[in-house]
Formats: sequence, structure tokens, C-alpha cells
Amino acid sequence: MQRFLGRVISIIARLIGSLLPASKWYSATLRVTGLLLPAFRPIIALSRFRNDPRKEITQSWLVGIILQRIEYAFEKPFPIPVKTRGAETVFEAWDHPKGVVICCVHLPLWNMLLRSLVELNCPPSAILAGQSVIRDGMISPWGSGVRLPALAIDKNIYIKARGILRRGESIATMIDNGSGGRINVNLLKLIGVLGARAIFTTIELQASGEILVRFYNPPDPFCKTDESIKANIEYYENRIDWVLHGRERTIETEEEISYRHSEQE
Repeated sequence: MQRFLGRVISIIARLIGSLLPASKWYSATLRVTGLLLPAFRPIIALSRFRNDPRKEITQSWLVGIILQRIEYAFEKPFPIPVKTRGAETVFEAWDHPKGVVICCVHLPLWNMLLRSLVELNCPPSAILAGQSVIRDGMISPWGSGVRLPALAIDKNIYIKARGILRRGESIATMIDNGSGGRINVNLLKLIGVLGARAIFTTIELQASGEILVRFYNPPDPFCKTDESIKANIEYYENRIDWVLHGRERTIETEEEISYRHSEQE
């Protein structure tokens, strides 16, 4: 069943890319996934993904799968409405002499983090990712027409990451152990040992169709102690819960978060 559904999605992606101009690819993807939701929700509930937290945001999941396949099949730029919040966090951290780690987790539209960074003119020096999303040593932010250097995660990845950060460069990477998995504390400890700086991110599909990328300063961006790393993880897990369960934060809450960060820094 899952293989069949994968083929159906691939056919849909190719039809969208073949029959419509690139300017319409994203809007068509939104419409098609909206129509597919009633069928896919019960299928996911009966599949091996039934305990995957991403099932709470099924349309985001489907949009991500189709956009990825459009990107792989056609490899040409196309517009995606990406809205960024917290860009000042990126700009302020970008020149940190001991390197920056842009941290993400396995959210359905994670690739839009890369597009946001490209649009901010802050592309990462390297992306650490699974081999399945790397093509010829590169990853393309969907629809951007740009290719970014990537390293496959293997047993030597921390050595490679350490070298990049020691040069004062930047890394973008997942820090959880798969969808719904625990956050990898070892990477945060490496950030602390090297004196590097962490930035957390979330990605959300909005009701308007925009994709919202948020950048956050964790409570301790430099991960100095085990206690502060624990606080960072709790903070990030809370932000992820907001995305997965579709709850909206108020403007007042965001202002309180920003104020708390400024006080801590």
C-alpha cells in the first residue's frame, strides 16, 4: 500500500510539473494535497506511520513529499511563499568566530529552512543529512535553483563537523534521531566544547498557504553546561509541540519570549 501511494504521489508531482507553468506548481500542490487529505489520514492511521507525530499535520507532510519530487524531477526554480521570523537571530549569530549550527528536526517541510537561509543570504557552509536526500554531494533548497554542499551522516560526522566549526563556518543539520525521535544531546555538547553557537528552527504550513520558518535563540545558545543543554532541549521540544499540534501562539507570548532572550543574553 505504501509503495502504491508513493507511486501515486510521484505521478501527481510529474503531472503538476509537466502540465503547469512553474509559477503554478506550489499553488497546485496545495490544492491537490487538500483534496487528498480525507483519503490519506485513515491510511496513515493504519500504516507504520500511525505513531509518527507528523500525522497531526498531514497536509504539510504531503506538500513536502510532492515538492521534493517536483524538485528532483524538474530541477528548476519555482516560487514558494516562504515567510521568515527571527531573521535577526541569524544575522546576529552569523559572524560568530567559532561557528554556527542551525538546528532543525524532522518536520515535514524542513527543506524550507534552507531556502529561507538562501533568501537571507546566509547559506550554510555545509548541510549534514541522510544520504537519501543528498545528490552528488549537494542538497537543493526546493524551488531555489541553488545547490548547497552536503555531508552524509556517518560515524565520522562529528569529526567533519568539528573541522567546519573550527574554521568559523556554519552547519545546518537535524538534531533529532528520526521523526518523533529524541534530540541528540551529543551535538549540543560538541557545540559547547567548541564554543560554537546554536540556533533552533521550526517550519510551519500556515492556513494562508505560506510556509513560516522561525529562527530562535535557545536559552543558552553556547550550550555551556549540562543544565543549560537540558533547558535548551526542553525549550525546543516545546516549540516543536506547537508546530505538530497546530496551536497558535499569541503576539504577547512571542514578545515575552523575545524579552526573556534579551535578558539572558
